[in-house]
Amino acid sequence: MKDEIFVNGFHNLEFSKLKNLTISKKELPSPEFYKRLYSEIYSSKNSEMIDETFINAKVSLGQNFYEIIKDTFKNFSEIKVLSSGAGFGISEAFLAEKGINICAQEFFKSPNFWSEKVPYYSSLDSFDDNSFDLVFEASTLYCFSDDNLIQHLDELCKLIKKNGFIFIWEQESRSLSKLLIAKIKNFILKNFNLNLFKYHTLWGFLRTKNEFVEFFPSYMKLRKSFYYDQDQSCNLQLIKFSPRIFGRQIFYRRAKNQLHIFQKS
Repeated sequence: MKDEIFVNGFHNLEFSKLKNLTISKKELPSPEFYKRLYSEIYSSKNSEMIDETFINAKVSLGQNFYEIIKDTFKNFSEIKVLSSGAGFGISEAFLAEKGINICAQEFFKSPNFWSEKVPYYSSLDSFDDNSFDLVFEASTLYCFSDDNLIQHLDELCKLIKKNGFIFIWEQESRSLSKLLIAKIKNFILKNFNLNLFKYHTLWGFLRTKNEFVEFFPSYMKLRKSFYYDQDQSCNLQLIKFSPRIFGRQIFYRRAKNQLHIFQKS
């Protein structure tokens, strides 16, 4: 049972301030929505919207990925890595500085953060099958419907070499105690035309580990899972134990993020 996410802004940019932006409480944002949104964020007048805590979070993610890559690959300096849906390219820039051979795909290239050491691609169509030792997705799969997610993961897995890996990094799903409250709020938001929620749009879905496993091709095997909290500066902290029922934390989200590592058999 995936969790619906609704938002009324992104990176301190309120949707109410953007003219002709299509808001929907039933359909996920279109590519045109994202292009409009990111072009506004990347404009000079809004460049300050990317705050320091967000940058810290992405650097911290790069640091954690680097440590896991070192543990996963004996000759990690020789592997070929793809980041799909790289966003601003901040984590990718960190990995490139550490000597990781990484390229990244994103529909819009950030003029402010993208490193010259990270080759940019606008589409996955640029790559051949069995090209990468590691592919990772960081906070992007939430924006896919179930059908599109199955198709997207299948496309990504074809790019991975045999015995290669894919890292899936996403927000944690809601705890059991918060799930019912969220369901009630979302029902009201979608079915009642309240001015309070006028500019809220369906943003995506939070999923549990078990749900991710179901979406992968059968030849992709789950090897490890990690769960993380964040401090006030958004630095990641590994959570060694978080009790769960049906894959969800029980009373509150001690872990805010989840990382799952799949291997191609």
